Amino acid sequence: MKKPNFFIVGFPKCGTSAMYDMLQQHPEVAFSIPGEPRYFCKDLCRESVAAKPDLWHDPRELLQPFFCRTEGEYLRCFAHVRDEKAVGDATVYYLFSKVAAAEIRAYSPGAKIIIMVREPVDLLHSYHSMLVRGGREPIDVFEEALAAEEDRRNAQRTVQRGTAHPSELYYSEQVRFTEQIDRFRRSFPEEQIRIVIYDDFKNDNVGQCKMALQFLEVDADHAPQTKIVNPNQVTRLPALKRLLESELVFERMRRAVPPAVYDRGRRLYKRIMFTKAPRPPLPEALRRRLQVRYREEVERLGQMLDRDLCGLWGYVRESS
Repeated sequence: MKKPNFFIVGFPKCGTSAMYDMLQQHPEVAFSIPGEPRYFCKDLCRESVAAKPDLWHDPRELLQPFFCRTEGEYLRCFAHVRDEKAVGDATVYYLFSKVAAAEIRAYSPGAKIIIMVREPVDLLHSYHSMLVRGGREPIDVFEEALAAEEDRRNAQRTVQRGTAHPSELYYSEQVRFTEQIDRFRRSFPEEQIRIVIYDDFKNDNVGQCKMALQFLEVDADHAPQTKIVNPNQVTRLPALKRLLESELVFERMRRAVPPAVYDRGRRLYKRIMFTKAPRPPLPEALRRRLQVRYREEVERLGQMLDRDLCGLWGYVRESS
């Protein structure tokens, strides 16, 4: 049975779903089923287990966001792989995890790593919408959700039942890109890491996909079809969604059926349950305040990547 030899490690809302969709069209590329096994972020799994056991019917349910708990379970996610040269695991929380880089290195030292990053304010605004839609963020006003972080750290807010792990609601930690990337740079040589800026991918996704195919050492002349993947969405049937998730229907199904069947079921559920809708605009005053907050991180990331990201993303220094 084949093991993965490349990983899309994150971050959410940075074009990772679109990159995954384009790469999986290639005849020499295969991904795990499901696409995010979450096997190597053991720290986030432990955090989920420790968070709020009283919220769950069964302590085993605490592991539900982390599809694989053993190597055998993990390898079964690749049972469908045949002769494909590039075999991938696209778990976007590996970048956020503090242990995943070292765990992946120990498991597959020759693996190729793809990291995708985005301007922090737009990323967090989009990320918040994703969490609200998925029932993982109970505060639907972006600014209020940001302000709740300190209380959540102090356990003064109830942990949302659908939350994969409590720290996914610590918004300021999501965009510590230099720290996150540095963990992979300490674990893998530079030639095994490819970092993609969301703006470059958005402006030329076919070109960026071709460069990713070259990086994976498969035929880069393959022309993928492009489409909008993972757009902003809202729930069509919120009452039904709450019922299905309160009864842990999909988590029970995941243990009862083969991974491929579960994956198709989840995809069908998402098509029925959600519909595209524009995201509420971000107030300009809030954008400016957040840009001031994250400017130092953007500067550090720009230095790491040898790129003027402050200029690219419009981070104008405040005059004294």
